[in-house]
Amino acid sequence: MTEKTHHRDIETIAGGSAEDSLLGRLRHSNIEDMIQGMEQNGYVLDDEQAVVLLLMTELQRPLLLEGDAGVGKTELAAALAKHLG
Repeated sequence: MTEKTHHRDIETIAGGSAEDSLLGRLRHSNIEDMIQGMEQNGYVLDDEQAVVLLLMTELQRPLLLEGDAGVGKTELAAALAKHLG
């Protein structure tokens, strides 16, 4: 994914211009680091999920995960805890 394409994806997620938003200030390398770090801990993320986790950590806010049993909520939390140390 090129950086230009990535910014367009961020604009879609943010609903506005990437340069004017908090999402725009998140660097592509940080998103890739989150994806790779989570993969190293056994959890595969897409770009959208990585942005959500980065925002959660940057804003120091909780994230509510909802879903049926067995969809990976606890696995995500465990992988994130390992990744963040």
